[in-house]
Amino acid sequence: MVKRGELVDANGNGTADAGETILFTFHVSNTGNVPVAGVAVQDSMLTGFNPVSSDLSVDESVDFTASPYVVLESDLVAGQVVNHATASGSVAGGARVTSPEASVTVRATPARVTVGFAKVAAPSTAVAAGQHVTYTVTATNTGNLTLPHATIRDDLTDVVDDGQLTGAVTASTGAASVVGAVLRWSGSLAPGATVTLTYGVVTGGNGNRRLVNSATFDAALTGVPTVPPVRASAATTNVVRGPAVPPPNTSPTPSPAPSPAPAGQPLPNTGADLAREVGLAASLLLMGTLTLLVVRRRRETD
Repeated sequence: MVKRGELVDANGNGTADAGETILFTFHVSNTGNVPVAGVAVQDSMLTGFNPVSSDLSVDESVDFTASPYVVLESDLVAGQVVNHATASGSVAGGARVTSPEASVTVRATPARVTVGFAKVAAPSTAVAAGQHVTYTVTATNTGNLTLPHATIRDDLTDVVDDGQLTGAVTASTGAASVVGAVLRWSGSLAPGATVTLTYGVVTGGNGNRRLVNSATFDAALTGVPTVPPVRASAATTNVVRGPAVPPPNTSPTPSPAPSPAPAGQPLPNTGADLAREVGLAASLLLMGTLTLLVVRRRRETD
């Protein structure tokens, strides 16, 4: 048996990539001196053989094909696609004859775990106290292997001291949550896939007046020690300018106490004050009249 494997190289790079196909053909010949009946191919990796079997006379040959083999990510980790097959049939009397094993190897593109990671703040420059800042975190699997357990950790400690998160964090895929001052995301990223996280902060200017934000992406392939894990980080910094904005106060505001009169300014008269002044004036008038009468009597007696 002679076996061939032809790569359908979609991207033209000369090696097998995940998702591309390989067409395997098997040329089987009866090199013996007796007919062989029910000749078929035995291949644990392939299915869909056509024909299923064939009877071969002496020196007769037949070509078998199989359904296209789809290259797997595990083939990239292995670095190649190796296929083994045999052909067998029966001769007169029921004895089985089997061909020597035939193998074919197709070189695969080396496994690669890489990621594009970025964090953007809008606006990206100085912001005023009370201004809204939108943060966008994106991670793209730029490698050729699926990252089934990817994570993002975004430390907001030096952000929430100068502001407050507004609304929930949105994630285009996977699951995101904020616990304390740390945003976490987890999910799976296929090659070429992207996750986008978005959240907003209203600045207050009450902390160190710097919104310093650092996020980290991590991913590793469990059980694949030959492929190292990947880590990437990105950070943004905004300076808060302007007066500090006090945090919202939900308690009722007490009524202001009356302001004391300025020094040297008489207090306004009330009804009781006026009556007191009138009584004092009447007393003084009466005393003056009595004094005048006493003086007149002394003159008359003299």
